[in-house]
Amino acid sequence: LTVNGASRRLGNPNLKPELQKEFEAGFEAQLFKKKLGLDFTVYTRDTEDLITDAPLDPATGFGVTRINIGRLNTKGIELAVTATPVKLNNGFQWDIVANWSLYRSIVKELGSGLSQIQIDGFTDIGNFAIVGKPFNVIQGSKIERLNGQRVVDANGDWLFSDDIGIIGNPNPDWTSTLINTFSWK
Repeated sequence: LTVNGASRRLGNPNLKPELQKEFEAGFEAQLFKKKLGLDFTVYTRDTEDLITDAPLDPATGFGVTRINIGRLNTKGIELAVTATPVKLNNGFQWDIVANWSLYRSIVKELGSGLSQIQIDGFTDIGNFAIVGKPFNVIQGSKIERLNGQRVVDANGDWLFSDDIGIIGNPNPDWTSTLINTFSWK
């Protein structure tokens, strides 16, 4: 079955390549006849002309286009530990790899004098790149507050402010992975 249709993506003839500059430092060590390994890295990465999708008003006949946005700085730490707790003469071996990482990506500039660009969502609610904030923060209707306390109506429901603001950060505080591998011969 062949279906013909128009793309919802509007091409961008002015799209430039995304460029990254990175500085990384670290160390790697193997101990106890390679039964324990450590790998530690710190880095900083500057991304210029970041390529991202930008939603379009449906009245244009398209839903999305790709654009370049200013500069993004990411700083991070990565730690990996490898271990072989069991290695038998019959060929059985148990290997463990544990990874832990932390990174922070901050929007440094957007270009063209913009202070924010919507990355995903609808109208003024969704994920945004905002200068000075983590990349991809969530903006939406904020809960009305009085003296720092949330305001509720007569039904016990929160009252929402007319102001749109940052209501969340989808970026993880840190990530980790644990891999166990069992092999025989």
